[in-house]
Amino acid sequence: MKNSWLITALISGLLSGSITFFLTYSWKLACLAGLLITITVMITNPNRKFMKVFWVLIAMLVVVNKSFFEWIGNFSGIPFKFESLVMGNLITILLALLSFVCLVLDFNENK
Repeated sequence: MKNSWLITALISGLLSGSITFFLTYSWKLACLAGLLITITVMITNPNRKFMKVFWVLIAMLVVVNKSFFEWIGNFSGIPFKFESLVMGNLITILLALLSFVCLVLDFNENK
């Protein structure tokens, strides 16, 4: 019963890859579609809620920690500056610690 979700993910990835290949005749695009669908189905496993949170936290670490923008403008003669700096070390450490805690909780739940 534990492997049934893995089998579901692999079958859905194979099916989506096959459909993509027959529609586009591109094996590279078909492999990419199959891989993305397989990973998406594996992540949406309802029994792995801590693993879902882990991937969300990792995505936050990668996306939010690397983003930086600066918008300088002038509105009715008043200059303004709107910026987002890279997150501090404390937030990065806390997100990494929460990610580790989620992995431990997932391991303990599925043990």
